[in-house]
Amino acid sequence: MTDVAYNILCTQYRWLVSYISANYRIKVYSRAINRLVGVWGLVSLVGFDLCFKFLNRAYSSIDDKLTFKLRRGLKVTFYSR
Repeated sequence: MTDVAYNILCTQYRWLVSYISANYRIKVYSRAINRLVGVWGLVSLVGFDLCFKFLNRAYSSIDDKLTFKLRRGLKVTFYSR
């Protein structure tokens, strides 16, 4: 992750990458992709705004698994640790 992106994560959003990695596993599905991704992989696929909208929902949810479906056929699943 570049320094600029890390600064945006820490200042504009209240989530730290280490906290997200410690508490969630993020899996992305589509026709071409079926893999676990990190925070930067998710940001590169969906952008900062959607990424942290998903994180806010996952944090406030009490479920172990939370799935988000995008119009472009992409499914993002957060698994709580």
